Amino acid sequence: MKKKNAITPQKELIADWQTLRRTFIRPENDAAKATLIKYMEQILFGLQDFLKKHVGFTEEVSLLDLSKKFTDIQISKNPEKKLTDVITDLIEDIAPYAVNVASPYFVGHMTSAIPFFMVHLKTIVAALNQNVVKIETSKVVSVVEKQVLAKIHRLIYQKSDAFYNEHIQSPNTTLGCFTENGTLSNLTALWIARNVLFAPKNGFDGVEKEGLQAAYKAYGIQRSVVLVSRRGHYSLNKAGGVLGIGNHNIVAVDVDEKSRIHIGSLNRTIKEIKNSNEKTAILAVVGIAGTTETGSVDPLSTLGEICAENSIHFHVDAAWGGPTLMSEKYSHLLKGIELADSVTVDGHKQFYMPMSCGMVYFKDPEIMDQVIYHAHYVNRPGSVDLGIKSPSGSREANSLILDSALKIMGSRGYALLIDHGM
Repeated sequence: MKKKNAITPQKELIADWQTLRRTFIRPENDAAKATLIKYMEQILFGLQDFLKKHVGFTEEVSLLDLSKKFTDIQISKNPEKKLTDVITDLIEDIAPYAVNVASPYFVGHMTSAIPFFMVHLKTIVAALNQNVVKIETSKVVSVVEKQVLAKIHRLIYQKSDAFYNEHIQSPNTTLGCFTENGTLSNLTALWIARNVLFAPKNGFDGVEKEGLQAAYKAYGIQRSVVLVSRRGHYSLNKAGGVLGIGNHNIVAVDVDEKSRIHIGSLNRTIKEIKNSNEKTAILAVVGIAGTTETGSVDPLSTLGEICAENSIHFHVDAAWGGPTLMSEKYSHLLKGIELADSVTVDGHKQFYMPMSCGMVYFKDPEIMDQVIYHAHYVNRPGSVDLGIKSPSGSREANSLILDSALKIMGSRGYALLIDHGM
């Protein structure tokens, strides 16, 4: 860390209503304002230069050494520093030891540089502070979000104009939902697949109400599994634990020489499960559109056909590869994604959004009725609150960022980035 020059001790800061009001409403003085302008002007209008100058440029410091500098466990009763000092500390003592993900030397990760305008959009979204869980804290933002969902849904599924006219702003149907990340999107897709598989019947009120043990008894099975290639994302194992089927039942299928799911192995696995003495239900087959390690895309058309033949929920994890659909040159790699019952896409990968943004889309606009939840104070029956059919509660309006980015870049602009990256 940088050594500080000796300075005259400042007057002790006191927490009282006068200072609190001033802190909430505006910079405490001209010096604080000047500091904000100094750094925010660089960030807003010269982002790449700012990153080169301030982020990750210093001598190597070990995590052990850094951890020794951050061992304070006390929350001060009174303010410790003024805003101008806190901002300066962030720039001088934190940023240099962070990772410059925009550096051309930073490769091999999906966290990347963002266009400078994303910082502007993120700032506006933070300033608006809309909570998209309910209409009364978001209003038009919820309406915009449904429009954005329809745009990406159409990119994936290419339904008719009549379909989107019916569902884009319908209070009764849902084309998908925003989440915080791909992990939560994959979980949501498998959550719904589980509920569809173990739907209410003959005195059984469904797995969502009665739980997995009752579901297995009602359906006469002993376990349920998800099939995915060995290149599957570890979030699927998390989903197995959260949904109660157990992460041992996320079954890894062999891959071919191109790190794609081996179709022969998949067919054999399905056949073995069906012929096994242990009564097993296949909850879903997951195809990957851009594996984390290799970028491989599974043969989605073939997977879709296999799932249709065997009445299995087909989920595609396109967290990484989804935006490739905007590339005329490479969109063919995702042929068959339109057969998926559900699709995961991340905003903070090839849509180049700030951390973090996930989305999950569904072919059937009524399938998310499987996870409807109401409360007396929010998401009431009959309302159009987006939180009714969502794993998330309160969340930011990052749909505004994606909506704006699509207008700024256009599909052609994104295609240029994707083509260059490939």
